[in-house]
Amino acid sequence: MSSGIFQMGPLFCWSVWDSENDTEILYQLHISILRSRSTVFNDIFSLPPTTDRSGSTPVDGTDDEHPFELPHPNVTPSKFDHLVTYLYCGPSDYPESDQFLFDVLDLSSYLLINDGVKHVVNTLDNRHRFDPVLRFKLARTYNIVAWIEPAIRQLLECESIAFGLDDMHAIGATAFYHIMSAKAKIERLKIGMAFRSPPLVHDPSCQLPISCDNAWEHEWWNGLTKHILHPDPGRGTVIGPIIRTQLTITDIPGVCDGCKHATIQSMDERGVFKKDQQILDETIEEIKRSHGGFTPSHFRCVTPPPKDD
Repeated sequence: MSSGIFQMGPLFCWSVWDSENDTEILYQLHISILRSRSTVFNDIFSLPPTTDRSGSTPVDGTDDEHPFELPHPNVTPSKFDHLVTYLYCGPSDYPESDQFLFDVLDLSSYLLINDGVKHVVNTLDNRHRFDPVLRFKLARTYNIVAWIEPAIRQLLECESIAFGLDDMHAIGATAFYHIMSAKAKIERLKIGMAFRSPPLVHDPSCQLPISCDNAWEHEWWNGLTKHILHPDPGRGTVIGPIIRTQLTITDIPGVCDGCKHATIQSMDERGVFKKDQQILDETIEEIKRSHGGFTPSHFRCVTPPPKDD
């Protein structure tokens, strides 16, 4: 048998099977560290010791000849090496690789090492750019409830053309369907809003209602329609608030302020500027339901650190 990267003394012996090299790798680790960091390890060490056939000698974990076997494929040597690095070293010694983070997250979730999950969540949250497909995949795989809604919102903001086949598999067919369906609904909403100007609400003080009607129609077709259908992906999927702001700040020649303000108020009351956001909110709830709820009762809740202003 070969030896693992850490040999910390004969305190407890673990066996991990290396399927690539068809051999067994042994790790001798401190029980106190494992027990204090992992709920699973703590439960294992709380079990009565097993004995050999004579009934006199403790077996599992006592020495190299009687190691405690960690199951494959949940635990592989490369993953366990990264976990041991996390448990025994400081952040300055951690490998600067995504694979290290993914392995620590995988085994920390499997072995219930809460600080390991928190470390990975906080590290990825502090990145300037966190791919939404990866975020959603990790969230639903490792029960990270704090990532679910932000990841779905990010995915809904992405252009449809940006998704590849691998992305669809990573997101999952059901969630991908709901995301694409929501984007299509919002696109239809935008087209309908652009080509059907809302009726102008006349203020009682308006002196030229017909003139206001004509100017409103002209401005909607020649100005606001361009804002509604603008292809800039940087604006995001939800444009209702953008259109409301544009209406508010735009001085429309030929439309009196009273009619403009009355019309914006009427659109507010009818929820015109919130319809696209409602579609997004409904989609998020549908995806949550289709994956079992995504509630703290189902998932371990990890709160990311506050962002600096």
